[in-house]
Amino acid sequence: MRRKLFTIGRVGFGLLYLAAAIGNLVMAFTDPEVYRTFTEKTYLPFYETLWKRFVDPHLATWIVALAALEFVLAGLLLTRRAYVRVGLAGGIIFTLLLVPSNPFTLLNLILVVVQMLLFAYDLRTRHSDMGAKI
Repeated sequence: MRRKLFTIGRVGFGLLYLAAAIGNLVMAFTDPEVYRTFTEKTYLPFYETLWKRFVDPHLATWIVALAALEFVLAGLLLTRRAYVRVGLAGGIIFTLLLVPSNPFTLLNLILVVVQMLLFAYDLRTRHSDMGAKI
């Protein structure tokens, strides 16, 4: 049962990152201005400063880079074995970096916790699988 929940979570996050990548690419080419206000209500003022100084001037490039990262995370999570752990670790770091920006803060915190639980489960089961094979 736990293995099935892990698989559902892994595939769910893979599909979530895939959908986000596609959505970001569509927005990058149809309405990139939507991203200009991304950090207006940030909890950390330096996020807004960094955004306005480095991201705003090259918005389309950054959004395409973001989509590329999300495609990579999706690919890692939709594969099996060691790549999944890398995808989960990357997803945790990526989502943690989104938390202070403020849009969807609570949702992002929940996503971090769920990915951490999936990562911990994967670590436990991999180690027990390895021990059983020796």
